[in-house]
Amino acid sequence: MRFLKSWQFILSISIIIAFSFLFSVLYQDATAFPKENWSRAVAIDRIENLEDSEAYYQSYFDIETDDSFIYIGQIVNDIFKLAVYNAQFDLINHYTYALSLNDEKVEQMSLVRSDSGFDLFIVLNKTLIRKSFNQDLKTMTSDDIIASNIEQIVLKKQYAVYQIGDDFYNTNSLKQSFMFKRDDVEGFDFDINPESQKLYLSLMTYHNGKYYANAGIYDYASDQMVLNELKALKSPSATVPLEIESYYADANLYTIFSLKNTKYGQNLNNFLMLSGDTLQITADSEFSNNSYSPKFQFNSFNHQTVLTFNDLSFIGKTDVGSQAKSFNNILISPTFDMITTPLTNSQYYAPNKILVNFNAYQYLISNEYANGVNTLYVNSNQPDLMIKSRHFSSDQFLSILFNSLTYIPASLMALFAPLILLVFPVVIIILPIAIFKMSWAEKNQKKMLWIAIGVYLLSKVYYFYSNHSDFIIANMGLGAEPYHIANAFNLILFGIFTSLISLGCLNYYTQRKINPYFINQFAFFYAMELIQILFYFVIYTVMYL
Repeated sequence: MRFLKSWQFILSISIIIAFSFLFSVLYQDATAFPKENWSRAVAIDRIENLEDSEAYYQSYFDIETDDSFIYIGQIVNDIFKLAVYNAQFDLINHYTYALSLNDEKVEQMSLVRSDSGFDLFIVLNKTLIRKSFNQDLKTMTSDDIIASNIEQIVLKKQYAVYQIGDDFYNTNSLKQSFMFKRDDVEGFDFDINPESQKLYLSLMTYHNGKYYANAGIYDYASDQMVLNELKALKSPSATVPLEIESYYADANLYTIFSLKNTKYGQNLNNFLMLSGDTLQITADSEFSNNSYSPKFQFNSFNHQTVLTFNDLSFIGKTDVGSQAKSFNNILISPTFDMITTPLTNSQYYAPNKILVNFNAYQYLISNEYANGVNTLYVNSNQPDLMIKSRHFSSDQFLSILFNSLTYIPASLMALFAPLILLVFPVVIIILPIAIFKMSWAEKNQKKMLWIAIGVYLLSKVYYFYSNHSDFIIANMGLGAEPYHIANAFNLILFGIFTSLISLGCLNYYTQRKINPYFINQFAFFYAMELIQILFYFVIYTVMYL
């Protein structure tokens, strides 16, 4: 019972309350959706013991769907893996096939569902290959080389456009067709309009010291190619091609030409919308970012054409967005306005990603590679998957708990500023009184104490009011904003609450002391204040630095 009437008990209760606030904020942040009606990432596959950094890029996958299932094919360490999922991403079946690639690096892959099974298209050692399998991957029914000595290639399902020397070809499964001849091509991409049987090509060329955007249409029926130069791209010195993406929808060709300024690390992105019939520019906009590799992808999302891209920069990142110090890696934006919303909160760069529509819902499948482990994730607006994404294991709870403790050392360092600023007015006022009114101060210890506490409380209210924006700005990236520092009123209110706790501790402290000197009493009171300021306020300003 004696402990219950001690300053140690009161301070312990206050610290427990502070930690409950902290744990609640971290838990809500860790379970927050990246965007409204969009799930957190759910791990669906994990491959361990990958030996070298090449696995970072070798973990390719592709997706196929039918009326009932989603099929995800992966190639990791010469193994072709095929997993079958339902709409809730419950694993229905799983197959594997050893490809015997002799450890050659797979450069691209594409999965195509056929009547008899699956076709796997891979680019390996400058060679385009098709391997056909039955439904359960027990038998490879054919193994065909489509083209060799390829210099550049873009592979999309059974379609491909590739360069051999100065000649450009396209292929539809095994059928190869010549398109045109050029020696100034720096990069290209394409999309198919299956209804009109036309191939839409976006091409970046370089001549006369400038990069140019080009577009073309190849007609499968007539075997004719039309190619137009659209515009010169802004390309200051030290600029190199980075990426091209094309997408045909609603009688329009959407395309992005991306260049990287190697001097400053900035990406210069030119977004064009072209008429599908005439290839005339109907919309033109530019934007920039510093992403290491954007991996642009157009898609249909909620009945509009959108753009997804990676936004992780290895130059520097400031918009940290979760308690695990993760980033909004993959963003989505309606074309033209570039008002982005996050699709992921992830700790590592996502080298591969695919956004697909299935049964009226959207699914983003992406993979991350870190510390020898390749993990495949899914985010979606499918209701059951959204609920599943918020499930936490006991290990994750413990991780959140222990993670909260790791912020204490940095918080102690950040405590130096309030330590000086809060006590400085007290010293300025009390010190002259103690020097020039020494005898009065000796006789009026209680008055000196309350003068010091009163000055301190006024300086505390002023400090919290004048610096409340710093607390709010420091936590703008949180999925759940700390309630007690969400605005100036709450901040001051909880500041008064902690001071009342400190006064309660001081009361029990002085009851066991015989005529304590006011400086000792104020030092004790101030120590209680600093401990609580650390756990209630300062810790939130350093969590996401």
